[in-house]
Amino acid sequence: MEKETGISNQSDFQARLLDFANHLFLTMGFKVECSMSVTEGMLYLDLSGRDVEELISNRAELLHAVEYLLNKIFQTDVNEHGMINCDVMGKKQTRMTELQLIARTAAEKVRQTRLPFKLNPMDSRERRIVHLALADDQTIRTESEGEGEFRKVVIYPSE
Repeated sequence: MEKETGISNQSDFQARLLDFANHLFLTMGFKVECSMSVTEGMLYLDLSGRDVEELISNRAELLHAVEYLLNKIFQTDVNEHGMINCDVMGKKQTRMTELQLIARTAAEKVRQTRLPFKLNPMDSRERRIVHLALADDQTIRTESEGEGEFRKVVIYPSE
């Protein structure tokens, strides 16, 4: 019975989130369709439609603002169900997979050479993905260095 309750709570949460997001985009005047997917414990609000390009223009500032707003509004539920990520045509999930692969490949190079490896500058969301991808690897450690838009992850061999 508890499993059914958990599934019901999950689907209730997803239904409320989808309803709210669809209403929000409609109120904002965007022609966007929303669907939901769950990947590796992360909730993805998948967006498609005529106006998605407007949402991702200007470095996706508007999309990030909507994502922030949704996470604040559904904060209690997010703690239970996972962070809400707004994704356009699967681009965020694809980028996350790419960053995890880059992190693992760089970590392997660090293990082989025992020399630090600096990744290209990335925003805080991408750096977090790299740090989390390597968090359980005891053979290396990660740190962020630099300032502003030049901040990057550096992978070091463990001492």
